[in-house]
Amino acid sequence: MKKKIIIVGLVLTLLPAFLLLAGIDFTIGPFLEPFDLYENNLEKVPRYGAVDSELQILLESFVSETRKSQSGNSVSIKGVDYFYSVPIFVGSETYYVAIRVDRDDTKKYKKIADETMDYLYGKGTTLGTKTLQLQGVMGKLDDEVYEYMVEWFEETEFFETREQLEKYVLPLEIKECNLQNYRIINIVVILVMVAGIVLLIFGLKKDAKYEKAGKKLQNCALNINGKDYPILSFEKVDKYVFYEKNEKAEAELMKVTGLSSEDAKQILAQWGNYYR
Repeated sequence: MKKKIIIVGLVLTLLPAFLLLAGIDFTIGPFLEPFDLYENNLEKVPRYGAVDSELQILLESFVSETRKSQSGNSVSIKGVDYFYSVPIFVGSETYYVAIRVDRDDTKKYKKIADETMDYLYGKGTTLGTKTLQLQGVMGKLDDEVYEYMVEWFEETEFFETREQLEKYVLPLEIKECNLQNYRIINIVVILVMVAGIVLLIFGLKKDAKYEKAGKKLQNCALNINGKDYPILSFEKVDKYVFYEKNEKAEAELMKVTGLSSEDAKQILAQWGNYYR
């Protein structure tokens, strides 16, 4: 039983811990105070953060990525994602991070990007008339995707110097999600992990209790049917009794004392009176 408790405790502890660490952006971000892209109250763009803002400005897509799945020799296309650059205003400075957009959602993002690019190239006079509500968390951008992002800014000569590009184009990505839903999911996962830790402590404490009891009896003798036996001779018997392995306890007791099966069962029925 103890072994099962420890195994279940380990699973309920390690699996949630792995999920929380693997999705660290979605673990930390939803519990942070969301910031607006345009409020100018940030001291810097946070590595971990929550975004809740009306998206009004968006640069054009700098790369697309095809999602594939492979089964044996068969490869199937799961979808296509497009990456856009999002400006974030920090005081009088503007930084740029990426956002991943599924192909099915590109239409509404493209409208904002088209209006922004027309404004930047002098083809339009309006900015911010096309908007959408954006909610998500900040996370690290894939290195390869970041290289494409940097390449776009280089080719368009968006910045005058390389130093400016490296300062303002950040290897970060806004990952869209419902912050409230992820808070609930994380709380449930954390509660499961806590339950696992409690089971682990219970299982290990039970084992420690047995070890502690055994140490107290090391220098004692056990009298059975008028004959004294060194207490350590019954260590296995007591351990089997402790873990409710009655058949093994009976066999071990018979082996140590030479008792019959019936006598061994009678002794074990009152084991607490003998081994304590």
